[in-house]
Amino acid sequence: MQLHVFNLRTGKKDKLNGVLGGAAAGAVLGTAIGRMPVGVGAAALLAASSLAVDLSGQSLIDDGATPPRLIFPCGSLADLHC
Repeated sequence: MQLHVFNLRTGKKDKLNGVLGGAAAGAVLGTAIGRMPVGVGAAALLAASSLAVDLSGQSLIDDGATPPRLIFPCGSLADLHC
């Protein structure tokens, strides 16, 4: 849903885009359920969570820019046979 709002806003990538996408997704959820209070609450919650992610500088999708983190169950490469 956020990509559609992204395209409507002529390619802008900012915090408002995420808020609008989250609000639209919540409105769709409320419409699907058929209850307006659920839609309003979901729209507010999804918009706020999208804004929180944008403000923190994180991302909800893997864009391939960050290499995967290597996880060693025993603490280091030297402990491969633990």
